[in-house]
Amino acid sequence: MQKYLVIISLLLSATVHAQSDLVVDLQPNYTAGDPITLVCRGSTALPDRMIAIYAYGVESIHGQLEASQVSFQLPSQISQVAGRIKIKLLNKQEIVWQGETSVLVDQSSESSIEAYCGPKHLIVDKMDFAMITASLLDKYDNPYPDSTALNVQYMQGEHVTTFVTQMQDLVAFQRVYAPQKTGIGSVSIMNGQIGSKEFRLSYYANDPINYSLLIEREHRYADGNQLVHLKTTPIQDSTKNTVENGTAVYFYINDPNGNLNAQLIGQTISGVAQVNLPAPLEATTWTIHSSIPGYATSQNTQLHFEQAIKTLPVTHNERGIIVGPVLSYMGQQVKDGIVIKLIIKGEKYYYASSNPIKSGYAEFGWPLDMKTGKYSIEVSLNKTRNIIEITR
Repeated sequence: MQKYLVIISLLLSATVHAQSDLVVDLQPNYTAGDPITLVCRGSTALPDRMIAIYAYGVESIHGQLEASQVSFQLPSQISQVAGRIKIKLLNKQEIVWQGETSVLVDQSSESSIEAYCGPKHLIVDKMDFAMITASLLDKYDNPYPDSTALNVQYMQGEHVTTFVTQMQDLVAFQRVYAPQKTGIGSVSIMNGQIGSKEFRLSYYANDPINYSLLIEREHRYADGNQLVHLKTTPIQDSTKNTVENGTAVYFYINDPNGNLNAQLIGQTISGVAQVNLPAPLEATTWTIHSSIPGYATSQNTQLHFEQAIKTLPVTHNERGIIVGPVLSYMGQQVKDGIVIKLIIKGEKYYYASSNPIKSGYAEFGWPLDMKTGKYSIEVSLNKTRNIIEITR
């Protein structure tokens, strides 16, 4: 930084005093990488310093005096950078000559392409696109001049499209639009035998549209045992592209009063989402629908269940109370684990408990604080109840 401040200060303080007999050998154009030597000849005082202003900054260069001439050799960090170079020759504090030259891109040497493409995830059936941008460079990383042609190769499936684009303001660019079908594509850019790396593009389905809900079950009874299978038809967008695997689909089950009874989430595989849930333990009607929030939904479907467990036989003995056998819709034992509730009421006495059914029966021991007297015993499973009166 201090070096550049000294050069700028020198330029600001210098006065212009051109020498008419000073001859300067300087070509109007050079190729990047070629040595650039400026030779000055004259009978009067020759310049002793050169100020070179180029694309990346300013350099002060001291000359080499030989007999009646002085030469200035531009360093490689200047001669390898394409662009215009402004030159000022100074003799002490006076500018005795000023001019300019240009460094051109070395198009004869091996070149390379720096490229970027994005975004790499596109939505089909929209005006969605990726843009590939590239810069054709010589071996010194100088961009080729404006209007240099580049070929863009865009592959969708087995179809290849070629676009011609041109360098402008250091870069070339081309938009490539998404196709109408999901899948994979690729794009690259070339100049002659020089090519960029291949960029892979992924095409995803557009917003899903409404779909249908399918329901499967083994029978119509509310036994708490069978599984009800809920699944969607294949979920697609408006051009029949299947949504991506893992798309979250919500399933809602409402009771007859419209209250939300359950909510489940499934994820799509090949466009289909499915969930399972057990049947209820009492007669009811479910209203079921499904949705992808904010995008698509299914129809409402009602599912009716008939009562499977109709009675709860109750007996008692010296050890306690026995509920059962609890039988289902075909007279078979209900599954283990269904919970039976027990309530014992007496004069100034209340006792509540619950036990699961095992092998068709639920058993309860007598409470230790239960005294002799009359009691009402109620057993229940949801809305199915049985009440008996006993005396102990």
